[in-house]
This record gives sequence, C-alpha cells and structure tokens, in this order.
Amino acid sequence: MEQKRSQISAFQKEIEQIQTKLEISLADLGKVVFPHMNPKDFPNEGTVEQIRSIEGEMERIDRLIEDINQANWGAKNSSEEIAQIEQRIAAIEFEKNSLYSRIGVIAYEEYTAGEAKDEFALIFSSVIHQNAKLTKAQKSLKDIELRYVAASVFERMSLRVKQKKIRKEIEQLNKERELLFRKAGKHICTSRLIKDIKSKTAGSIAVEYERLEKNHESLYSQLEERKKTRAKNEEILSHAGVADNLEKRIEELQESRSVHDDQLKKLYASLGSFLLEHPKIYQGKDIPELSTTLHAIESSREKIEQRKNDVKKLESEMKIDELKQYIDRDNQAMERKHAQITSLQKEIREIKGRVNQHADKIEELKRIIEG
Repeated sequence: MEQKRSQISAFQKEIEQIQTKLEISLADLGKVVFPHMNPKDFPNEGTVEQIRSIEGEMERIDRLIEDINQANWGAKNSSEEIAQIEQRIAAIEFEKNSLYSRIGVIAYEEYTAGEAKDEFALIFSSVIHQNAKLTKAQKSLKDIELRYVAASVFERMSLRVKQKKIRKEIEQLNKERELLFRKAGKHICTSRLIKDIKSKTAGSIAVEYERLEKNHESLYSQLEERKKTRAKNEEILSHAGVADNLEKRIEELQESRSVHDDQLKKLYASLGSFLLEHPKIYQGKDIPELSTTLHAIESSREKIEQRKNDVKKLESEMKIDELKQYIDRDNQAMERKHAQITSLQKEIREIKGRVNQHADKIEELKRIIEG
C-alpha cells in the first residue's frame, strides 16, 4: 500500500511538471500565432492592447537595465581614468616643483651676483628676508656653541635647550626658504622671465618646463572630458532611480519585469488554449514554429493523460486492497460471531437439560405428595 502511495505521489509531481511544460507550450502557441491573427479572431476585446502594453513595458525595463549597466560601467571607467590622469598630473606637478626649485636657486645666484635684471628684486625680496633671518639664527646657534665649551654644568643644561630650539627654528627656516625658492621659480617660469637667465642650465630647464606644461595641459583637457563623461553617466543613473545601491535597483527592475513576463505568459497561454478550440484561426497559415509547438502540446497532453490513468489504476488497486481488508475483517467478525453462536447454543442445550431435569423432579415429588 505504501509503495503505491509513493508511486502516486511521484506521478502527481510528474503531472505538475508536465503541466508546467504544457502551459509554456500553450503560451508559445499564443505567441507564434498572435502576429498572424485578425482583430476579429481574439476571444476578448483589449487582448491586443494588453499584450502590446506589457511587451512595451518589458522592452522599456530591458533598455533601462542596459542603460544602467552601461552608465555604471562608464562612470566606473571614467573614475578609473580620472584617477590615473590625476596621478600623472601629480607626477608632472612634482617634476615642475623640482624645476621651480632649481631655477629659483639659479636665478637667485645670478641676482645676488648682479647679473640679473631689476625685475628679480621683487621676486627674491622674500628670499632675502628669509636668508637674513636664517643667518641671524645660525649666528645665534654658533654663539651658543662657543659659550657651551666654557660653560658650567648648570649653564650647559640651559644652553642645550636653547640649542635645540634654535636648530628647530633653522630647520623650519630652511624649509620655508626652499618653498620660497620654489615659489620664485614658479613665477619666473610662468612669467617667461626664465629666458632672461644667462645660465645654460636654465635653458635646458626651460625646454623641460615647456614639455611638462604641454603634457599638463593635454592631461588636464582629458581630465575635464572624463569628468564630463562621468557626470553624464551619473546623471543617467540618477534619472534611472539609482541611489547608492545599484544592485538593489537592478533587482527591483528585474522583479518588475518578471511580474510582467508572468502576466504576458498567462495571456499567451490563455490565447493558446482558445486557439486549440478554434484551430481554423491558424490552419493554413505559414507559421514555421506552429508544427513544433502543436506537437509539444499534444505530447504533453498525452503524457498527462497517461499519468492520470496510471494514478487512477493505482488508486483503484489501493481501493481494491482496502475493500479486501474490509472483507477479511468482516469474515473474521462473522467467524467470531459463529463461534459465539455455537457456544450459546451449547449453553442453551445445557440449560434446557437442567430445566427438563428440574421439571422431572417436580413431577416425581408431586406423585409422592399425592400417593
């Protein structure tokens, strides 16, 4: 019995699977015949509009998903290119800063030697002021070092603190002077005063600076273009409803598409069922996929019918087995009742025997009384 139940369960699952295939085949039938149908062929008004509307919405969702993916790729690609260009620009700026420092020192040396134009006076005024502060600090440090040699132990402790403080000041002044040379060199390069410097090294620096400047301009132009491209793609994503989580938005669109797809399949499957009942609609029409689709439908129906018959047979066999069990149970009950009847009949005979004995005894006693 249990084995038959398992077989029935397996057949029912198979029927469900075949039924799903049948629904797909019916939808295929509706889909392939749909373009060849006349308005009067449809079972309900508005069917065409429903199908066209759902298909249009699915196409819109597909385009939107494609646009989102392309825009996301474009934005990421632009961001990567922007990062690379910014690194190259930063490298150029580093090289230019090095050139600024070099040309600043060279021009300053010519200026202090009296070989440069008066225009450089304003450029190097800050450097001259800084050098004066540096010279003063260096002199103070030297005075402390000389005093340290002849100082007492207690005085040396105080002088060490002053030494440390002045050395930090000198270190900071040197850093600031380097920045001032760089600033002066940048002004010389950007104002074209570099041509007025006599040093041959300045000439090679000028050539290198021009090369770096051209590369910088080219890269900056590319950078702006990539930023525009990224902004455009980010705007597309924003209009498509993408906030922070692109995957979530894609998932929402795919779920919406799946709902529309299910609706469309149901419409086509319903249309397919109607067409099977009205074969004249598609008969004689040149539809390449029609024969294969009809064969698939017939095959699925036959398999379903076969499996339903198999289930009926098994259910009948199970019912027969159940009825046989009922018969066996009733037969056993009848046997028990017969046994009980036989026992009761024996008891009745015994009781009748005692009754007869008692009656005979009564008659005997009566005769004694009468006699």
